[in-house]
Amino acid sequence: MTERLEYTTTLGYLNHNPTNIRYSEKNKWQGQIGKSRGFCVFNSEIMCYRATTKIIKKYIDRGENTIEKIINLWAPKSENPTEAYVRFICTKTGIQRGRSLSIYERRLIVKIIVAMTAFECRRYYPPVSYVEAGYDLAVTE
Repeated sequence: MTERLEYTTTLGYLNHNPTNIRYSEKNKWQGQIGKSRGFCVFNSEIMCYRATTKIIKKYIDRGENTIEKIINLWAPKSENPTEAYVRFICTKTGIQRGRSLSIYERRLIVKIIVAMTAFECRRYYPPVSYVEAGYDLAVTE
């Protein structure tokens, strides 16, 4: 029970933003309903996962197409334990840090986003169906 209390008190969980997407006036994410302490607030986790997929797609499209490159952009060393983050994602997904990824590798991208959520939100493992729904919204638009 303690573990559940830990993640349910995180800002990311409370804001339906478990990947901790930073707020920017430039981004008008679908489902974004506000901001809190510099982070987006979404109306549902699914819309957060849609935005997360869109961001990862942007990274991949510009050649930042490995876990190592994606996480270095997502969680820069100036703010995060980036190397630990990369190792965590690789361990949880079984994907090598330097493996090239395509946004159309649905199973792998969903695994990465689930692991990112667990790292960002104190070991919260979301329902995979939420991540899949967000992925599908992002990729099919």
